[in-house]
Amino acid sequence: MANPAQPNAVQQPLLPAEKAEAEAAKFREFSVLDVQANAASNFAGNSVSTSKYSFIPLSIHFVLWKNLFEQFHKAANVYFLLISGLQLIPGISPTGRFTTLIPLLMVLTVTMVKDIFEDIKRHRSDAELNSRPSIVWRGVSWEPCKWSDIKVGEVLKVENNKPFPADLLHVWSPHSEGMCHIETANLDGETNLKIRKAVGGLYKMVSPPKNMDVLAGKIVCEQPNNRLYNFDGYYVAAGARVDFDKTRSSPTTFSSAARTSATRRKSLASSSSRGPSQS
Repeated sequence: MANPAQPNAVQQPLLPAEKAEAEAAKFREFSVLDVQANAASNFAGNSVSTSKYSFIPLSIHFVLWKNLFEQFHKAANVYFLLISGLQLIPGISPTGRFTTLIPLLMVLTVTMVKDIFEDIKRHRSDAELNSRPSIVWRGVSWEPCKWSDIKVGEVLKVENNKPFPADLLHVWSPHSEGMCHIETANLDGETNLKIRKAVGGLYKMVSPPKNMDVLAGKIVCEQPNNRLYNFDGYYVAAGARVDFDKTRSSPTTFSSAARTSATRRKSLASSSSRGPSQS
């Protein structure tokens, strides 16, 4: 017998203060070229870590504790551990005391060695990725910087055929209206080049790109999400506001998993979260 339909719940309208708070939670704000001001917001760093274990004994992720914890999540290992414990008690088991324990220890050891070897490769891959060089505007000139040291709000220069070190907002390229082409195969599997267009107001502000300090201001944008082709936000400085293009035809942002192609340009780091990470 079907249940009777439930009456629709009456939703109370939000108060103006609650509505404003709900809207504010959808966006994040950070300063451009003011890393000290952004530090108080506790944004995620730009360092990538895909490893599972730590080699520091006092860490909760120490390889010995964590690996054994993972292995004994398997019912078979727990079963044979109980059998091994019973066999160690004299007079209970007709078989030898170590008949099950020794094979179990061998299986646990071999599995741990394999997991450690794989994790060492992940540590090396993370170290190589985090130490890749990038070019960041620092005060009066461009300076080299490791990917892991990039901060939210910094201005970066990404050269031709180079991967993006962070999620970026496109500001300038030498082509007409700041046009450039990027490859997003790491994101969506598509190998064809996609057109990206610089934010119109910011492109005019930094053309020609001699002094990036003119970009000092604030950016208000949406919280990190999984949308690849839309970006909602605006730039504001000295009372002037520049809205970002939200359409799919000419998006203004780059994900860290994409790569430049056919152009050279300067871009503004809008977030330091990195892929295969998430923004």
